[in-house]
Amino acid sequence: MKKQQAMFLVLLSLFLSMVFFGCDAMATLFHGPEPEAPPVTYTVTFEANGATGTPPAVQTVTPGTSINLPVSGGLIRTGYVFIGWNESLGGGIGTTTFSVGSSISVNKNMLFYAQWLDESTPQYTVIFNANGASGSPPDPQTVYSGVSITIPNQRELVYSGRVFDGWNTQANGSGETLRAGDDYSVISNITLYAMWEEVEEVLEVDLRTVHAETTTVEIHALRNRVIIIDDGVERVLRITVAQRSAPLTIELRNVNAVGPGGSDQSSRAGGPGVPVISMDTGEDNNFAPVPDLTIISSGSSNMNRLEGGRGRNGDRGRNADTSNSASSGGRGGKGGAAIIAQNFTIRGDANITLKGGDGGNGGNGGNGSPLRYAGSGGNGGDGGISIDTGIDAGVITIDMPGRTVSVLQSNGGNRGNRGTGGLGGGSNGTAGKQGLRWPETRALNILAGSVFPPP
Repeated sequence: MKKQQAMFLVLLSLFLSMVFFGCDAMATLFHGPEPEAPPVTYTVTFEANGATGTPPAVQTVTPGTSINLPVSGGLIRTGYVFIGWNESLGGGIGTTTFSVGSSISVNKNMLFYAQWLDESTPQYTVIFNANGASGSPPDPQTVYSGVSITIPNQRELVYSGRVFDGWNTQANGSGETLRAGDDYSVISNITLYAMWEEVEEVLEVDLRTVHAETTTVEIHALRNRVIIIDDGVERVLRITVAQRSAPLTIELRNVNAVGPGGSDQSSRAGGPGVPVISMDTGEDNNFAPVPDLTIISSGSSNMNRLEGGRGRNGDRGRNADTSNSASSGGRGGKGGAAIIAQNFTIRGDANITLKGGDGGNGGNGGNGSPLRYAGSGGNGGDGGISIDTGIDAGVITIDMPGRTVSVLQSNGGNRGNRGTGGLGGGSNGTAGKQGLRWPETRALNILAGSVFPPP
């Protein structure tokens, strides 16, 4: 009886093992683990394709291994030159002939045929041009017509503030673009130009905690996009842009800004108002246009405003004394532009107002004396232009569907009055002229849906 119970337990154990562990486990239990399968390998074979001699040796590698294609070895074909390897016997259109040294990833058995060209086939050279970068470009490559080369990377070339973006058959990027690693069939002498893409450096300036008489934001040449955030309260703001040729985008969020007023000038004249945005020239009262500027108007207040600085008032003339007649009042300074940009685009989802600064008032003339004449009043300064495109031709584009762009005219400064008393003489000054909205000779492009009211 005990023997029968023991046999029953053994059989029950075997049954449960088959249920829970499966047949493979049972096989392992009785016969040991299966031997490991041999590793998968692929072969790369090279064929002479009409030549005499011994081709390179067969290479055996594991999947995913990269090999460099060999030289022709001992192969010789009279009247022909070896140009590389191709998986197609005859090469030709739709196939790729790889040059010696090309890297090939092996994921199957591969057969490469030696490729031969008539030795009278012309040779052409590919030159690589740095296109403004410093350092040494890749070496020129001279190959037979129809042979493909592998496009290199930039090697030692460096362009400050830019990243390498491939090669192009035209220096301005308008031709065929080629990337590092591409195969390029050479059919003529050609120069490939390095392409450089500017690194977009975004600067975010939060003015809500800045409390200063004049706030200055300096944008250096590598900045392509600047975001200026404020609380909608009027402030004196000056945005200077370093010398540049690349486009610049400035996003305004709840900005209500007026440029700095004009400074003192010699001869009692008032200095010109300062624009809110212009390119820095390094010289006082010399403001250059930003070459390509886009303003994006946004913010929760649904309103941004830029107004050029007001021209400074002219000084009052000096009164006459026993030796000298009275002097004239100084001329008022011209108002500053809101923006100076050669090509200027406005976009965004918030209304915006642009206005030149008002001209400064002319100074009154000095008073005369019993023996001396009174001075004339100074002329008022002209109002500033709202959008100034500078000397060169420029285009102004309004692209604000459903939003209002108000470009207002500034006021000229009041005239200065002649001085009183004395022997008479002197005259009143003339009032300054109203400023333009933009240069009348410049193109204005208002896109559909933009609201652009008249002055």
